[in-house]
Amino acid sequence: RAYVSARINTSGKFVQQYGRYEARMKVPAGQGFWPAFWLLPQTQAWPPEIDIMEHIGGVPNRIYMTHHWGTVSNVMSNGTQ
Repeated sequence: RAYVSARINTSGKFVQQYGRYEARMKVPAGQGFWPAFWLLPQTQAWPPEIDIMEHIGGVPNRIYMTHHWGTVSNVMSNGTQ
């Protein structure tokens, strides 16, 4: 295949309600890549979701940050790039 995928899932490893989340990432560029760093609630329900960093590989100089909330049938979002 032309692309591969991987995921690091920390569900069940720790829970943090308040405080600071920190990550250092080197993200690949190129068509087909979409690395992301995001937070889900402990229940893993969606929404809500906080996208701390999303990078579309085909757009190398842009990082997206988005907050999703609402219900599955009525998802609302607000974000920046």
